[in-house]
Amino acid sequence: MPLDPFFRSIPLAAPGAIGCAIAFALVAPLLGRRLGVPPMTAWFFCTALGGFAALTLTPSGSALEGYRQGSTHFSASLVWPTVEQLTSTNDVSLNVAAGVTLGAAGFVMSRARRHWAPLLIVVVAPVGAEVVQWTVPQLGRSGFLLVDVLDNWIGIAVGTAVAALITVAATPRSYAAG
Repeated sequence: MPLDPFFRSIPLAAPGAIGCAIAFALVAPLLGRRLGVPPMTAWFFCTALGGFAALTLTPSGSALEGYRQGSTHFSASLVWPTVEQLTSTNDVSLNVAAGVTLGAAGFVMSRARRHWAPLLIVVVAPVGAEVVQWTVPQLGRSGFLLVDVLDNWIGIAVGTAVAALITVAATPRSYAAG
């Protein structure tokens, strides 16, 4: 299975993401009322953010086993992903995929709330995750990599665009009688 190496390298990512989905499902009606949106919208947004946190902020497998401390390395190099990277299973394609979910959830929540703040939250989330990875070497991550932020932002743009297109396609239109 192509994702086996990923789940071995970050063993708490899947349980963390599933845990977020379940926990937010239990409180979705309350969150929806509190945020003024349908419960499913609240669940989708919170689960996307929680899942992203589970993917990016849980310790690596080697850190859990006590073998590896993370790096406090800061890399500002930017390299656009290649088509080969985007069409195979690797850290680049997984970063983009994580961003797609964030972008779609941010768009749906922004539209429901009629406010841009949810989109701002999803755009800032990758930067926040990289800062935590950089400043908490006990996670066993590779420090702050601006290229990871770029990959997430590409995914956020794609997810936002797809959600917007689906919204436009699903919106009923009224036609004037001619």
